[in-house]
Amino acid sequence: MKNNNESYDKFISLLKDMFQFDSSDLDFGIYKIMNLKKEKISEFIDNEISKKIKNQLNIVSDQKKSDLQKKIDDLEKNEIIKNYLHAISIKDQEKIKMYEQDFEPNIKEYNDAKNQLSTICQNEDFEKQIYNHLLNFFSRYYENGDFITKRRYGRNEKYIIPYNGEETLLYWVNKDQYYVKTTENFYKFTFIADLSIYGKFTVNFRISDAEVEKGNEKSNEKKFFVLDDNTPISIDEANKTIDIYFSYRSLSKNELDKLNISSNPTQDKINESTINSLEQSFNNISKKNFYKLLNDKKSDTDKSILEKNLNKYTRKNTSDYFIHKDLKTFLYKELDFYIKNEYLSLEDIEILNKPLYQNRLKTYLSSATIFDNIAKTIIDFLAQIEDFQKKLWEKKKFVINTNYVITIDKIMNNIDILNKIMYNQNINNQIQEWKELNLVDDDFVIENIWDDTITGKEINPEYIHLPIDTKYFKDIEYDILSIFDDIDEELNGILIKSENYQALNLLKNKYEEKVKCIYIDPPYNTGNDGFLYKDKYMHSTWLSMMNDRLSLARDLMKNDGAIFISIDDNEVHNLNILMNNIFYINNKIGTITIVNNLKGRSDEKFIATANEYLISFAKNSEFYKMIGFDLSEDQLKEYKYEDEYGKYKIVGLRKTGKNWRRSDRPFLYYPIYYNEKNNTISLEKSNNDDIEILPLTTYEEEGNWRWSKDTFEKKKDKDIVIKKIKNNKWQVYTKMRLNDETDIRKLLPKSVWLDPKYDTAKGDYILKSIAIENIFNNSKPLGLISDIIKISMDNSKSNIILDFFAGSGTTAHAVMQLNKEYGGNRKFILVEMADYFDTIILPRIKKIAYSLEWKDGKPIIDKNNKKSQELEIDLDEQENINTNNGGIFVKYQTLEQYEDSLENIANDLKSDELLLYTEIDDYLIKYMIDWENKDSNIFLNPADLQDPFNYKLYITKDYIQQLVGIDLIETFNYLFGLHLKKYYKKVYDDIQYVAVLGEKEGKTYVIIWRKTKNMDYNKDKDNINDILKNIPIEVNEVYVNTDAILDRSFNVIDSLFKNLMLNN
Repeated sequence: MKNNNESYDKFISLLKDMFQFDSSDLDFGIYKIMNLKKEKISEFIDNEISKKIKNQLNIVSDQKKSDLQKKIDDLEKNEIIKNYLHAISIKDQEKIKMYEQDFEPNIKEYNDAKNQLSTICQNEDFEKQIYNHLLNFFSRYYENGDFITKRRYGRNEKYIIPYNGEETLLYWVNKDQYYVKTTENFYKFTFIADLSIYGKFTVNFRISDAEVEKGNEKSNEKKFFVLDDNTPISIDEANKTIDIYFSYRSLSKNELDKLNISSNPTQDKINESTINSLEQSFNNISKKNFYKLLNDKKSDTDKSILEKNLNKYTRKNTSDYFIHKDLKTFLYKELDFYIKNEYLSLEDIEILNKPLYQNRLKTYLSSATIFDNIAKTIIDFLAQIEDFQKKLWEKKKFVINTNYVITIDKIMNNIDILNKIMYNQNINNQIQEWKELNLVDDDFVIENIWDDTITGKEINPEYIHLPIDTKYFKDIEYDILSIFDDIDEELNGILIKSENYQALNLLKNKYEEKVKCIYIDPPYNTGNDGFLYKDKYMHSTWLSMMNDRLSLARDLMKNDGAIFISIDDNEVHNLNILMNNIFYINNKIGTITIVNNLKGRSDEKFIATANEYLISFAKNSEFYKMIGFDLSEDQLKEYKYEDEYGKYKIVGLRKTGKNWRRSDRPFLYYPIYYNEKNNTISLEKSNNDDIEILPLTTYEEEGNWRWSKDTFEKKKDKDIVIKKIKNNKWQVYTKMRLNDETDIRKLLPKSVWLDPKYDTAKGDYILKSIAIENIFNNSKPLGLISDIIKISMDNSKSNIILDFFAGSGTTAHAVMQLNKEYGGNRKFILVEMADYFDTIILPRIKKIAYSLEWKDGKPIIDKNNKKSQELEIDLDEQENINTNNGGIFVKYQTLEQYEDSLENIANDLKSDELLLYTEIDDYLIKYMIDWENKDSNIFLNPADLQDPFNYKLYITKDYIQQLVGIDLIETFNYLFGLHLKKYYKKVYDDIQYVAVLGEKEGKTYVIIWRKTKNMDYNKDKDNINDILKNIPIEVNEVYVNTDAILDRSFNVIDSLFKNLMLNN
């Protein structure tokens, strides 16, 4: 039935927008799912909604309405009806009554037809009203791929905040949503293009350096991807690479006019202009027809590979910022409010409640019910899609791969393992990496590692800290790890390449309440720092991103732990309030001003900023202890007195500063009596020789003491000193001891940190000194993070510092340096998503593992070493060099990401299954996506656990989708919360067994993995018994994948694994 309704057309257009029908050329993420289901969704939108409304309103077809109107027209030509209608027009009640009695069948037929037509027209009006309300309701919450949580308060565009009696409340628009955007594809987006006779080229979309705001350009203005003005394109034919450069910024009116899109500018319109502009850019630098090949279309309606990927790139970075945490509940509540306050009008109901309008009132109320039903149907469908994305987002992610960096000193006592490494077929790849890192000379060969001594061959001391990366030795990795008896305890750190929410979510089961200190340096949300925010929601986007990550991070902290966050003026206020919400205001440690640019920034408009801030909170201030800084040499000299209890300095007992007056604390105003002859101190006067001492100022003003009478009585004999000062007056002092009851005295940090070591330039200088690629700006200075660690955690082996905005890896560098300088085994966990995980953090860790001291890109081994002499380091400097860092043992991993999860969705149920389940009521609306993907590998398919060493997913690797193996063993270790002790690898009849020995909550576990397809379970039992027999400690519980036949009790991993992955 055709619908000639403008509101209907607008509403259907909105629905198609919400269901991503405008993105049929996009083949990634949720767009891919929507495109696969487009036919079913189209049927729902184009036919089912309209059909339901018409059926419930009893709306007839246009033909039936036309037939009814023709019938009325024909009846009105009848003389009886003509006369009857004339009597009505002149209001002749007597004739009207006569016609109704004498010609009742004729009049009844006519009136029935008229009433039917009136009802049809009335219902059509209600149909238009329903569509108008549907359009009005859904359009107010949907914005460019996201549902925005704006709770309505009344008709006049007013909103309400969900307030539950808190003293203060921080609220932002996107509070009920997960921020899911990453910059993974922002700075570089890559695709492969087959350019005919020129071969396959790698095409990169890159972002030029972020621009500083100019004039009155505001960070919150809408931004677009536009071709870079200076260097839009570069071509490297030798390496078959094409780089296309973009700026991401707002556009002036003049720029929009030049692009001929001054009205309603969109990224799609700018993309069209970009494609046209690229032709000239290509022709300017190459005579070859690269542009023609890139922009070649198979048909007029088709898009070229260049257009498709440009649209994909810009859409990835300009839409779909959020996933709603409970879209259905939110929209249901809003719908209820809408019906009661906007659909139904009390005034209308009062008018229609009169006898003449009873039928219309009934239809009016019925239309509200129809509107409610249709709106809820649409909400259910939208919620199905949103909830599925939420399920993917919250799902614990797989570990894709795990590698280790181990310095030779950790291995050299096991000659067999060392020889397996040194003479492995891939050793040359390792040597090449050492050369690229400037750890060895270009003529280095593996034999150089050995020194011939009287007792035989030994490792040359120069090379004991060379880092071995197990990615080159996967065939013997378990053999290498077997030398460690307590892997998690002996690990110095973990590096995780991942979006940080996903990493924190995976870490939770294993590291809950185990992290002592967190330091993060999040994006400052300046508008030009690469943080992607939704237009018009700059601060709200940032708060959503921070809120969920900080909430997860808090769960990982020990009760006596603390978190420190670097921030600047852009978000310091919002962050303080957010931290009050998550950590509570009574746990705030303080806000420290870090002077990081003493000259001030020259690009500021009004005040040259010279500082940023460090916000710090304890998880529980009752348990947190501030360690403080070591005293300087000058401060140590102040402790010039000594008694049998140790060194001390004296400090006046009289209170100074705030609340010093007697009236402030009258109970601390009391006399102290000192007898000079007997050298006795008392609170009671015993004879006339006792001298009364009161807390008086130089001007004889009454003050108070710092100690109560009880404290004074306890400490007077050990910690009080009485001295005569000028004017023959006496003063009372306390002994401030260098060593307190637990440790040497520390200096509390001040609220302003001013030292050259905090200068931002120091961080960049360190990267330069160790020859790290200059692709990371404003690296945090090593001195800053070192001092944060010093004041927040001691040298205990259990202490872990977490940094989930790892940047250039300074936190790991600081931990390694402090372990060398102060001893202990502080551990680090670093999380970073960007490419510089591979290009900066990993190389930096390996270089610092080899030597803590670098100059001009070369390592300094020690003062007598040939390399340090080549660097012309003077003798005084050599004396200060100590690079004996004890080596490192670090694990680094890559995790599956949310985008990877979306790409792996399986939408191809067998046809017979599909036909079966489509018969279920509301299958399309409520169950389709979840049901058809229940056995997807991203949710762990138990059937594939028969071969756990060959479990695969499609993962974005080097910007290309590739089918890669997944590390199920490490994934399960995290999910199960296992403290990893040792790996045992055995091979029986060509079947590999990997046994994981670990601890959890006081129990010892062994988890056994093996390929079980076509398994002989009797032989399997013997193999497992052999493994268990060789484990030297008592095993409390055994887990196996798929199944087993054992003489002892055991558990099967499969269902537990899946549940742990999906349950938060």
